[in-house]
Amino acid sequence: MDKMDELSVLSANINKTGYISEIKSFISELSQYNISADDFSSLLSEGDFNKSFMKKASDIAIIYKAYEEFIKDRYITAEGLLVRLNEVISDSKFLSNSEFVFDGFTGFTPLQNELLKTILKRAYKSYVVVTMDGAQPLYGEIKEYELFAMSKKMISKTRRICELINVDIEDEPIICDKNYRFKEDGYIGFIEKHLFRVGVREKYDGSSSVDKLSIHCLPNPRLEIEYVACKIAEDVRRGNGKYKDIAICVANLSDYKDYFESIFDRYNIPFYLDASKTMVFHPLIEFVRSAFLVVDTNFSYESVIQFLRCNLTDITIEEIDVLDNYLSATKVRGVKAYKNDFAYEPDRFKGQLHYINDIRKRFADSLIEFYDSVKSESSAKAISESLYKLFNDYNVESKIEDKVIEYREANNEIKAAEYSQIYKIMISIIDKIVTLLGDEIISSRDYIDIMMSACEGAKITTIPASDDSVVIGDLERTRYDKPKAMYILGVNDGTIPANYSSTGIISQTERVALKKALEKKDSYIAPTDREKSFMQRFYIYMILTKASDKLCITYSASDSEANALNRSYMIDELLDMFSDVKVDVVSDISPEDYLVTVDSSKRYVSSALRHFVHDKCIYTIESDMDIDDMDDFIAALGLIDCNKDFDDYNSILDGAFYYHNKETIDSLLYNKLVDGDNPVGSVSRLETYRKCAYNYFLNYCLGIKEQEKGKLQNVDYGSIYHDILEDFSNRLKDEGIRWKALDDNKREELLDKSCDKVYKEFNRIELLDTIRDKYTLHKIKATVGKTIEALVEQAKHSKFEPYKFEVQLSEIAKPSDLRITLEDGREMMLQGRIDRIDTFEDDDTVYVKIIDYKSGNTDLDYTQIYNGLQLQLIYYLDVSVRGMSNATTKNVKPAAMFYYKVKDPIVEYVDDSIEEAIKKDMVPKGLFFEEEDLDKVEEYVNSKDYNPDKKYSILKNLKTDIAKALDDKCEAGEKSLYAPYALTKNGYFNSNSSKCCSINDINKLEGHVHKVMKQLGSDMYSGKIDSSPVKDIGCNYCPYGSICEFDIRQPGYNYSEYVKLDGNKKKDDIYRLINN
Repeated sequence: MDKMDELSVLSANINKTGYISEIKSFISELSQYNISADDFSSLLSEGDFNKSFMKKASDIAIIYKAYEEFIKDRYITAEGLLVRLNEVISDSKFLSNSEFVFDGFTGFTPLQNELLKTILKRAYKSYVVVTMDGAQPLYGEIKEYELFAMSKKMISKTRRICELINVDIEDEPIICDKNYRFKEDGYIGFIEKHLFRVGVREKYDGSSSVDKLSIHCLPNPRLEIEYVACKIAEDVRRGNGKYKDIAICVANLSDYKDYFESIFDRYNIPFYLDASKTMVFHPLIEFVRSAFLVVDTNFSYESVIQFLRCNLTDITIEEIDVLDNYLSATKVRGVKAYKNDFAYEPDRFKGQLHYINDIRKRFADSLIEFYDSVKSESSAKAISESLYKLFNDYNVESKIEDKVIEYREANNEIKAAEYSQIYKIMISIIDKIVTLLGDEIISSRDYIDIMMSACEGAKITTIPASDDSVVIGDLERTRYDKPKAMYILGVNDGTIPANYSSTGIISQTERVALKKALEKKDSYIAPTDREKSFMQRFYIYMILTKASDKLCITYSASDSEANALNRSYMIDELLDMFSDVKVDVVSDISPEDYLVTVDSSKRYVSSALRHFVHDKCIYTIESDMDIDDMDDFIAALGLIDCNKDFDDYNSILDGAFYYHNKETIDSLLYNKLVDGDNPVGSVSRLETYRKCAYNYFLNYCLGIKEQEKGKLQNVDYGSIYHDILEDFSNRLKDEGIRWKALDDNKREELLDKSCDKVYKEFNRIELLDTIRDKYTLHKIKATVGKTIEALVEQAKHSKFEPYKFEVQLSEIAKPSDLRITLEDGREMMLQGRIDRIDTFEDDDTVYVKIIDYKSGNTDLDYTQIYNGLQLQLIYYLDVSVRGMSNATTKNVKPAAMFYYKVKDPIVEYVDDSIEEAIKKDMVPKGLFFEEEDLDKVEEYVNSKDYNPDKKYSILKNLKTDIAKALDDKCEAGEKSLYAPYALTKNGYFNSNSSKCCSINDINKLEGHVHKVMKQLGSDMYSGKIDSSPVKDIGCNYCPYGSICEFDIRQPGYNYSEYVKLDGNKKKDDIYRLINN
């Protein structure tokens, strides 16, 4: 940080994630290639580089110089160890009596070359072995595209070192031109002699009888590994070698390694995965990371649960689940909340608060102490001591040791080795931080960043658990010890050869310029991406010629996400070389390949049984099953010991013969779960039951709920909207103000009062205490305010007046009007609440309009009505009319039923003014009803517009009385701004824009709704709870999918009956179906 002011370009990005790591990587590279900070600065002053690189490189030089000064006489780096070793062995007497053999190397860095000089000069004798075609010249010009370019460079460099130190090369190079690992006339021997050679391509003549070469295309990486596992298990079972004689090379090991454990365990194949494992996602690392996250976020819900789920405290998983649900529902956060007992007890947690506080006490004290000690900037040593104390408080070391024992008892030596190292590595990192930074003052955020960078660099190493294991590795890093069989997986374009695209601190263009400048000083740095591509050809050659008896190559047609892949050009090279080798396209693993172990056979038996039972019918198996299939099936079944594997055997049979029978419960038990002996229901619950009976059962009968979230949900918004509108309406009524007479100032005054009252009384007030929540409340007020403004404007142009708000059905209707007689003779009492009832009266009639406030987009849909998914609005209107008929001597008729969306509209407007566009957007959705006008029919028939061949619209024989009552401004040829209709120039309803029907039609709909409700209620109270959802509706946003496991592919599962009405003729279809 002391040098930040001296940096010109890097300072702006120095705190970005991974940026310091890139700088560190480049400085480490310079150090490995024996380029000091002074050398680098000198190179910059002498070289011809562009301005952009000079600025960046100058900053790197400053950082590099400061780094060298900081570690001088204090620390020794990995690169410095070689320098120190070189100094020490110069005086070694042992060295002068030793012979050295350098085998398997493809080159050395400058630091390694310095060490090599000392060894060659002091050793009694030295041998350098390189891989190369003896028929090619060993010396002379080196072309980077040559297969053995690295070997020639090594020969040239070694000879030059010998000349510099005056060491004689005794003999001419010994050329071992015969390979004894495999037969020369086989496939692998031919590859060894001819692959990637420049010049005339030779083709293999004949078919090898001494070794095997095969190429296979599999659908995806998982099946590649499954296929290879089958073949390995088969070979070992047939006596064709041991597991240690087999090696697997995977070009893109990161994409494949997660599949090996589950698949190879199924085939009982012991294996060693030669891949260093990073510490980053280990539970101990997450424990440390989340502890600092608790500090950084002041005990946020997410950080506390993340800390506990590392399972390194004494809190059990069940207790963590309870606390998780509580914290999620209550939004408890902040260290102050954890220092005292939790006080808030939501309904869902009645009686559990003492239990929850007991959980809090058992983990919170130590975490609070850690928080208090590191929340402010302090020394790195002090933070380290606090972290170490946290480990001790939770007995982390002993818990890690217990895991080691657990894994060893389970014969999982790999995991045991991983856990046995992790704690020591963590303590080592803490010690190094203390040694390096000591009393330097840093923040907890900087401390954890340093620690995570150290963890990213640390690797967990493992050794094979058994000597007889299949070695799995990559193309360059892994050393394979004379395998008899080699399987090369993932031979796809982009992986072999690799698609190098380095994105380090310096670009590839800058790296090329730097290499040229270094070459003038007889020095160099790491290869460019272009050079790496040529170098990889050598590694490909090496891996193809490792095996002695068998070479099997596979590639995938698609990746794990089903994206299409191309095969590597290497496949085409081999196919061109061997005319008798063809690609074996494997679409799936064959049955006989599964018949290797008991576990793999179980999988085959399970899938085969299902196939036979459901596709070929097990009961007519003699005529339908292919005899070869039958043989495979019996062979697989014979591998299973029904006595020893009784549970697995039964599971296979259960799965194969499974048929989902419709689920029911006893009606008496159902009644006890829901309402006791007196059936009580609501229309909304009937609609839920219609969507999916099982959803209804889990929700309302068993009371299974989703985890409550510590934030406002959609249902909360709806509740707040309703409560504000109700309170606002009551205030108007109390002050005797009509909606249409309300002015803007009074509207704002009453809205403020209603919002304040509702916010204070909201039953989840704890969710409304942050700045974000305050903004949410502001948005709610703005939304409701815009809605009220629109409602006032609509009232000014309507003859309807608000009659009641938030009306319980029992308030306006007699009990007999709310009862539905079920099929078993019992009566179900319906409950519900109507958001708003408006009325309009003339001399002898009361017209009723009901409004249902919605926070989402909802409109009446005839298909939904017919199928019982939209019953509420029609039923509420019917109850309102019948209830009000009992309270007046006038005729009471239905006028309209509307959904009104509470919203703050955002509109696009071109021809309209913005005010007019908003009014159109705020028009309610639904239906209104008119009486038939026979005079209009006669007038239309006698008009010039009448065409007897043209379909007659029923809207033309309706009056417009209700329309005029809804909007007294709309004239012929206009579209209403306050109701869902438009008029033609002749004064008829426009059939495309008018949501209108006759009173006779609504009576039919009401009759249909009563019939559907009776059927749903009868099914519900008879105990029918089967998971038969409405297709494309019942399962949408359903939280119970993991419980019901509805799967239409499984026999017995079916969607419930659902009649789809014609999109353009829904209205005609529903009345036709109702009449029928």
